[in-house]
Amino acid sequence: MRKQMGSVVLYFAVAVLAVGSSGRAPAQAAAPAAGSDQPPKILFIVNEEVKTGKGGAHEKTEKQFAATLKAAKSPVRYLGMEAITGRPFALFLSGFDSIAELEKANESMHKNPVLSATLDKINLADGDLLSGATTSIYMFDPETSFHTGTHLSEMRYFEITLFTLKPGHTKEWKELASIYSKAFEAYPEMQWAVFDKLYGVDSDRRVIMIQPWKSLADVDQEIKDGDAVDKAFTAEEQKKIHELSDACIASSEAEIFAVNPKLSYEPEWEKTEPKFWGGK
Repeated sequence: MRKQMGSVVLYFAVAVLAVGSSGRAPAQAAAPAAGSDQPPKILFIVNEEVKTGKGGAHEKTEKQFAATLKAAKSPVRYLGMEAITGRPFALFLSGFDSIAELEKANESMHKNPVLSATLDKINLADGDLLSGATTSIYMFDPETSFHTGTHLSEMRYFEITLFTLKPGHTKEWKELASIYSKAFEAYPEMQWAVFDKLYGVDSDRRVIMIQPWKSLADVDQEIKDGDAVDKAFTAEEQKKIHELSDACIASSEAEIFAVNPKLSYEPEWEKTEPKFWGGK
């Protein structure tokens, strides 16, 4: 379903989660790790809701999409992942330097009639396996992100949290970010990237945070670090955090996603890490 609207790879260190089970919240940007991938300015996301019991068939159609793009030597790239918590759905993430670049990616597919026609046929089969699909465009917010550099091809899981903010309370949101920025300075392994929603449902009040993991064992360490940070706050600081959270956050929802190379198209990674990315 993402194929008609630009599928250039999310080539960065996505990172996430602040307010969650351990009370983590966004922090401010820090210097990126040397040689690491960095977040794109624009993030395009397709959310496909897969029908119950259709996961295997959906994976097959996605493999056909990737194979078709590879045969056509298409320049588009994308990272696919499946939810292992919550509803059964798949996410496809693509990174761009600008909205104009997203447009060029979309046009490059339409200008190839053979490629476009083939993708349309696969798209029909894919659509029968879905109960719905949505697309959204986000913009990277470096001010509320933290340690965003990482090697994306090595990541196997992502935690993505969707925040719905209360209108008119951006100041409180950024102040909350500042508090956690200072609190996590002693934890260099902690990282997250924040994106503000530009287009899509509730685009004026939605924010996502994304955090990469090499394995789910990273979650255990993150919880320990979060607990340590929480305990280090004074009673006055905790009160301030609760006040700011209540003032600016209407709701939040966190899910864990597993990267699936069969739902992705990143040929360069197939060369550098064939054991994982080439096993299609």
